[in-house]
Amino acid sequence: MWTEAEEGERVRQVARGDRQAFAELAAHYLPRLEQFVTRLSGRPALGEDLAQDTLLQLWLEARRFDPARGRLSTWLYRIARNRFLDQQRQGWRWQGLESLEGQEGVSDPALEQFSEVREVQRALQRLPERQRSALLLSYYEGLSQKEVARVLGLGLRAVESLIVRARRALGKSLEEAHERTR
Repeated sequence: MWTEAEEGERVRQVARGDRQAFAELAAHYLPRLEQFVTRLSGRPALGEDLAQDTLLQLWLEARRFDPARGRLSTWLYRIARNRFLDQQRQGWRWQGLESLEGQEGVSDPALEQFSEVREVQRALQRLPERQRSALLLSYYEGLSQKEVARVLGLGLRAVESLIVRARRALGKSLEEAHERTR
């Protein structure tokens, strides 16, 4: 959409209080941030809240962004992930689609159509948080491993290892789930 230089200029404009520049960045990043946190947490409402909170941080702290240290998306994903981890520390726990079972207005056939999605969600949630974050940022959000390393505050080799372990564990978990349903 924008070059890194153009995006950096928009962030500088936001730091000076330019609402139009902020609106453009927010329109671009809000859906991506919501999707990332929703996948990380399994809760769409939390995805919305934390994505908005992340963009509020952009508005309040745009001066802290340094384009020499990485792309804006990397900085925003790091903020969103940190907000998610803060939520977990405060005692929140993931409640994916299983929390819908037994609720009024939700039929068994409606839940059955999501069986594969549910299994992937369950398998993702069984991964350690770092592995889950690395996998989501790399595969779903399209960040390079170098960018994932910046978001997670790790070295490149550590991220490579996390992704390999996550893929292996995810595959094993899905294979076991498939065997149970046979």
